[in-house]
Amino acid sequence: MQKIIEKEYDYILYQDKEEYIFSVLCGTIAVFDVTIKFNQEEQEEYQQKGEAFLDYFSSTIRSYPEDFFERRI
Repeated sequence: MQKIIEKEYDYILYQDKEEYIFSVLCGTIAVFDVTIKFNQEEQEEYQQKGEAFLDYFSSTIRSYPEDFFERRI
C-alpha cells in the first residue's frame, strides 16, 4: 500500500493496487478516523477532480461520519 496524498490533521489517501483507501480524521473532543475504500463513482471523481474532490469528500465524511460507518475498514 502506498501513501498518495496526506493533509495533516485532515486525511490520507492510499492506493493498494487498483483500490483507493481514504482515511479521514473526525471528531472534536474525542478524535477518531473513518477509513473507507472508494467505490467506483468516488474513484472516478477523484481521477477527474483530484485534491479538490478529496477536500470536499473529507468535509462530507467529517460532517456525517455515521453515514460511512458501514463502509469502515
